[in-house]
Formats: sequence, C-alpha cells, structure tokens
Amino acid sequence: MLIVIGSLKNSPGASTLALALAATWPGDQSKPVLLEADPAGGQIGAHWKFFEIPGLWSLAQDMSRGSDWRAREHAIRLPIGVDVVAGQARDNGRAAQVAADRAGAIPTAEVVIADVGRIERGGPCGGFLAAADHVIVVARPVEAELALVQGHADAVKAATGAKVWLATVGSGPFGNGEILSAVGLPHLGQVPRDRLAGPLLRGERWWKHWRLFSLFRKAAPIAQALVQAGPLVKPGPYDLEEAPEPAANTATGGDTESSRNIEEDDPWHILPVS
Repeated sequence: MLIVIGSLKNSPGASTLALALAATWPGDQSKPVLLEADPAGGQIGAHWKFFEIPGLWSLAQDMSRGSDWRAREHAIRLPIGVDVVAGQARDNGRAAQVAADRAGAIPTAEVVIADVGRIERGGPCGGFLAAADHVIVVARPVEAELALVQGHADAVKAATGAKVWLATVGSGPFGNGEILSAVGLPHLGQVPRDRLAGPLLRGERWWKHWRLFSLFRKAAPIAQALVQAGPLVKPGPYDLEEAPEPAANTATGGDTESSRNIEEDDPWHILPVS
C-alpha cells in the first residue's frame, strides 16, 4: 500500500505528519517504510547525522538496474522505530523520479509512505500519484491554504486513482467540520504544532515517552483510519475526460485498439513492470 503525503504550495507540516504516521502505525507487523522523496531535497539525514547512502539515491540506482522493489534495504532506522529512505540534501529530483516511476512494483502487503513535498501532476513524483492508494494533501486550517486546496481538489483527484484526503496541521480559525467539508476533500484529521516533538524528530533531544506527545497521540487515529481503509482496488488512474469506455466485444475477442490508444496518449497510465 502506497500513501503519498504532500502539500500544494510549500505548506509546512507534511514531513512532520509523514514521520508521525510511520511512528504510530498500528499492528504488530513491520512499520511502514518512509521515502523522503521531495525533489527539492531531504533533511532527515542532516538532522540525524547519517550519510545519504544508503538512501533514496541508492534505491534509485537499484531500481534503474531492474531490481525488485527493496526499499527497506536502503533505509536507516531512526530511534523512534521508523525506517527512512533518506533523500539527498541537495537536488533530489532525479532519484525521486526513478523511484516514482517504479512505484507500481510496491507489493500490496508492504506499506510505503512517500513524502513528495509539493504535489505536482507533471513533476518528478508523478509516478507516486499514479500508483498511490491514498494521497494526503496537507494544509494549515487558514483561509488562504484551504482556498488553495478547494481550487485544486478536482485536479488532484483527476491525476490519481487514489483516495484523496485533507489533513490539517497546526491551529487556525477554520478547523471545524462544516468549513472543512466545503473544501471538497474528506478531512482525515488534524495534528498540532508540538514544541516537544519538533526537537525529537530533528534528533536534537530524546524522550523515552515520546508516544505521549500530542503530535503522536493525534497522528495515531489517522494511521488507524488508513489501515482500516486499506489498499484500494483500482484499474489505474486516468484523467476524467480520458476515462476509457467499457469494451463491447471482450467476450468475443473484440478490438483492443481503444486500449492501445489510451496507453499511447495518457502519460498517467501505469504500464506493467518487467
């Protein structure tokens, strides 16, 4: 299952939410793998003072050689129990695009959280949107950011076959359900700005009972909701205006020319991974 997290215009909080969800993921099985796939560059490696290899760059090299999806082999485990495939501190776009283009190979049983920074249909992380089961748009509950989400909600939904959610970070005057329901995306939950969790996630301080922090207590039910929603069964993402018509002659071996045209004309079509 692939969960994509990002914002529409550099709204702070997406990376914090991604870490918090991975840390509070329920169940006794292995936790999600967090991909720091922001094309603008990663920060987790610098915060926790480990090198960029292994990381997203080594995963991209592995993928370019035709290997199966083995993200966890390129991860570093943080003290909070999160396996992170860290991005480079400099331009991360090429590595992010290579990983995104192979995101369709992620096993259904493995949970991957991809922090893509800014959600852009034509950007390097378009492959993550195409393969995602869930896309979480992060915004602060303030008028300017919620208006941006409302204005782009249909475009985001048209660019992916995933379930698209809104998650809000921090406080603001527009946090009630009535206003959030007008945005056009279901509200998955809200997490606070946590002054204690920040230094913890940056590797600056350590608290044994970090799970009691408000950030993680609010993130836990969001993670639980995603587990309950589970991976989506979808035929593949298409633009709304390019959705294929059902084949009329499939039972009698009818013409497949329409499906070939879709694959040629629609850059968001997921091709089988060889």
